[in-house]
Amino acid sequence: FPSHDSAEYLSSGTPATGTSTTPTIAALSMTIGDAIFGAMANEGNATITADSDTTNGSWSTQQTQNNGTGTGGMQAASQYKIVNATGNQTYNLTLSASGDWVIGAIRIREVAAFTGGFDPFGQMGIFGL
Repeated sequence: FPSHDSAEYLSSGTPATGTSTTPTIAALSMTIGDAIFGAMANEGNATITADSDTTNGSWSTQQTQNNGTGTGGMQAASQYKIVNATGNQTYNLTLSASGDWVIGAIRIREVAAFTGGFDPFGQMGIFGL
């Protein structure tokens, strides 16, 4: 295997769906330095209040996009946070009106890559000498 300085490890929380005004993803276990990326899509054009908790770091500015109105409309929101302490993180938003929604989050962790053992001939070297 070629050596790399680092690699990423991804895991996700279980996506959630609902119709309430409080879309929430179950807590993800985070380690210092991990990044959490949360995204939500919902029917309609309700005002979306971003996640603003500062537990173990601050959330990014929320990014949103929408198209259409009412039940013919759709919108999406996303945020990320790089945590500065180990603990659980929950991505949760508030909507000004209820509508069908789906929410999810992923954890991104940088891990040391495998650098392998001593290989004097390289990956394509001569074996059995």
